Amino acid sequence: MGAKELSGYGRESTPPYRHLEGQLKAHNPYHGWIPVFVEEKWLTEKLTHREVGTQIGDLEALYYDHDKGGTLQMPLPHEWLMKVFGDTQEFRLGIVPTLLIGQNQIYGILDAVRNELLNWSLQLERQGIVGDGLSFSKEEVQRAAAATYNIQHFTGVLGNVTSSTVQV
Repeated sequence: MGAKELSGYGRESTPPYRHLEGQLKAHNPYHGWIPVFVEEKWLTEKLTHREVGTQIGDLEALYYDHDKGGTLQMPLPHEWLMKVFGDTQEFRLGIVPTLLIGQNQIYGILDAVRNELLNWSLQLERQGIVGDGLSFSKEEVQRAAAATYNIQHFTGVLGNVTSSTVQV
C-alpha cells in the first residue's frame, strides 16, 4: 500500500482487494449496454476478471460521481478483442465488448484501503506511537523507526542500497 494507492499501480501487480469481477457488455447505439455472451467458461472467466490499478483518488471520484452511474469501464486488450470478437458482424459494426465494474466493487476497494490504513495506525498506536495532531515526540519517532512493518507488495530495488533516502 502507500504510494501505489495514490499514484496507481501501472503495470505492476495489485493487491488481492483490487482483483475484481465485472460484466462483459457492449454499447449498442440504439439499445444502450447489452450483455455479451461467450460460450467457453474459461474464456468468460478470463474476460470478466481484472486487476484494477487505477489511483485511489480517481476511484473515489468515480464512486461519488452519481451522474456517471459509478461504473468503471475497462476496455479489453486489443489482441483479446481481435482474437475473440474480431470476426463477428457486431464487432465490425463498432459494437465493442467492454468490461464494466460496478459501483459496489469500487466501494470495496475504497473500503479495503481505509481498513489497511486503519490497521496500520492501530499497530502504531499499540506500539505507543500516537503523536499529537501531526507532530510526534522524539521518543515516538525513535520507536516508529524501530517498528516492524509488514509490506505485502514490494516494488523497487532489493539488496544493499547505500546513501539512500526513503520518504514515506
